Amino acid sequence: REATRRGYEYQPIEAGYSPDNEGTSNRRILWTCSAGILLGFAAAACFFYERMDRGKVHDVGILSTCRGKDCRFDCSAGKDEWEAKWSASKKLYCCGMTCLAKSVKADAHNSHVQLESRGPSTAKAHRITGKSHSVAGNTRTSTSVTTVTTTTVTVTVSSTGTIPATTMMKLSGGDLLRNAQKDPTFSGQQIHQPSILKGISYCPVPVKSVMSLKSDDWMTDLAKPLWSAAGRGDLEVMHSLGANAVRLYGNNPELQHGDFLDEAQKNALHVIPGMSDFPYTQDPDQNCIATEFNCFSQVKKQYSQNLKNGFLKNGQYHPALSYFILINEPDLKVPTTADSVPEDSQKLARAIISAFDAVLDAEQDAGVHGPFINFTATFSYAICSVCPKSHGLPALGQMLLVEDAMMHPEKYGYKPRHFLYAAYLRRWVNSFNTANEAADLHRTFFSHYEKSFSVTPVFIGEYHKPGGPVLQEVQQILQLADQMPLFLGINFFEFQVSCWKGGSEMQFGLFGLGGYPIGKFSYADGSKYTSWCLSPEVVSGTLLPEALAAAYGGHSPSVAQLCLPQAETVPISTLGYNLIVGLKDTNKTAAFISRVAGHLGYDVIHPDGLHEFAKVYMHGNSGKGYQFDDLMKDLQFSDSDWLHRSSDARCVADRNASQSAVEKAITWGCGKLAQAGR
Repeated sequence: REATRRGYEYQPIEAGYSPDNEGTSNRRILWTCSAGILLGFAAAACFFYERMDRGKVHDVGILSTCRGKDCRFDCSAGKDEWEAKWSASKKLYCCGMTCLAKSVKADAHNSHVQLESRGPSTAKAHRITGKSHSVAGNTRTSTSVTTVTTTTVTVTVSSTGTIPATTMMKLSGGDLLRNAQKDPTFSGQQIHQPSILKGISYCPVPVKSVMSLKSDDWMTDLAKPLWSAAGRGDLEVMHSLGANAVRLYGNNPELQHGDFLDEAQKNALHVIPGMSDFPYTQDPDQNCIATEFNCFSQVKKQYSQNLKNGFLKNGQYHPALSYFILINEPDLKVPTTADSVPEDSQKLARAIISAFDAVLDAEQDAGVHGPFINFTATFSYAICSVCPKSHGLPALGQMLLVEDAMMHPEKYGYKPRHFLYAAYLRRWVNSFNTANEAADLHRTFFSHYEKSFSVTPVFIGEYHKPGGPVLQEVQQILQLADQMPLFLGINFFEFQVSCWKGGSEMQFGLFGLGGYPIGKFSYADGSKYTSWCLSPEVVSGTLLPEALAAAYGGHSPSVAQLCLPQAETVPISTLGYNLIVGLKDTNKTAAFISRVAGHLGYDVIHPDGLHEFAKVYMHGNSGKGYQFDDLMKDLQFSDSDWLHRSSDARCVADRNASQSAVEKAITWGCGKLAQAGR
């Protein structure tokens, strides 16, 4: 069978042969012996080829080199025996999903859906029965396999070792896994993800009333007044809270996203962007609905632009990127009855697998090389009554539906360009949104998950039960993530109250919007926005940022300082000077003066001298000779020993400046030139 699978053919001896037959000849005997010898060599070659392929399975790359008490695992310990000795949690932490998927035994792989029989043949599947036991304090699932009647299927493998995508995949879960593990793309490495995901959902629409949005891409460079250190500093706030990831929603691929990724990386945040609904349901020209939920062309176009506009650096993914959400809550919109109508659940699966195929194709066209990110479709916590083996459980049926579609795309009316199941095993993560409490999630989802999925991790895309005790709820769900190898963690929903949505949606959010305007900026759709300061939300006497920080192991920003002018972000102008000096805070005044000196090309070499100088201006600012223009002159012509003119001073662009600030500066400069008659 192995020889047949690799393209050889057995040549049967003609029927009717016998020693007494007149047609018997030495030539026929010689031919028979020669054929036997050749087949013997072929079988041996296949055996050694198989052994060589299996050897490749053990070649894994260590993604984490963390050592010491703050590391969840020491990835250098037991590296030579990783497959046998490492737990599933350690495999995920140290070398990613490739490591975990390569180590699973093909004969124990679960084919969750009984394959359809075509003609008189009987389909083949594996049934898994799970039995829990404890290993190193973590819950594991051991599996026993029951083999069902099988049909032998011949599959021709191309010269590259991949199975042609157009071949009908009537294979068992074990056979598909073996072929997937041999696929050349299977050896690629993923970007290292956090050991336990402690993310925050981020959609900081800067308005205080209900309104409709033309665009909601807030990771664009145009939104720097919200997330950059020179603006409100949202990413810095997330880092201080103890978060290690930020999940986003809107995504206009025509806009640049590189600066956001750089800023996230500076704050040790993994980025989880998503694709907007535009290619699926909103594109007026031709969305997925118009193409019978085959979303390949629409998604490939969008993702190709993402790769060009910040996602890639020198042919590799930006190191801040970790996961990419192909679509958010698709079971509620592609189509809207996907959870209840069998034909529509097929469309849902087709939309997701064609989108996955599209991003793989976009990567190939762009020449992307590893490490690679992982992909997901984030489902709602609804029950899909028509999905395979959902058993009336929320989200699980949708995930099993997608897995079956990855294994057998032709059943769902789709002919992929890539070997989807190999990519699925190595790069797919399940995810869902929920407002259910931790105890309920364990009962309705997690106690069933590892019985259905042996190697595919899962995370919660949105997590927050409104009105509940945030500290206890988050601590409980993170404890569950620590105990379950395949549960990666959560994204707390959400960073800012969504005033633009109104109604019950305003129950979510760590911060509201205060009264102090940090700055103004123009957005891509022509809208003018104000970056308002953050005001912590309070529920039952508890400051939500403080509660989340306690659960995430961080600290909450000072409530008293959030809506006061900050020396690091006010404009270097008369307005900024008056705002800071008016606080009567020597440290803030000194920080502002230091910024001004830096812009003039000076270095502060004696902080004590700076503070004494700041006191003079802080106490005399209301009088003549102590205004912003006076400060500029004093610094420019100063012979103070606390200042030193830098030999490296140059006229450079302020990369943190907002678009509106640049526009004002150009207008001012051109106006001065016009006045001078130039």
